[in-house]
Amino acid sequence: MHHKRPVSTIFLKTSYLIYLAFFILMAYLILFFSVTSEPADELSEDRIFNVFTIFSVFAFFIPNIGIMIRRSIRSWRVAYNYLFSLLNLIIAAGLIYFITDIPWGFK
Repeated sequence: MHHKRPVSTIFLKTSYLIYLAFFILMAYLILFFSVTSEPADELSEDRIFNVFTIFSVFAFFIPNIGIMIRRSIRSWRVAYNYLFSLLNLIIAAGLIYFITDIPWGFK
């Protein structure tokens, strides 16, 4: 924990862990309970580039890049921590929405 900015650092790390928990849950559900688990012969362009796919790519890269480059930010680190904490929580909320919206094939 950082001595100069303990609150923003803890907030960033906690929000990252919350995001990571929902991302791992989403990956688990997609791997084992996806209704369309069989590969399709023809994939239409609108199916490949739908909102879920684009959001999933951003949800994978944005929080991870944010947590990796935070050490190089010096002058506005507290604002950076709060900004990426907010982004992590927004992405976690989006993952929760997709988890509840997708029809899973539980047996």
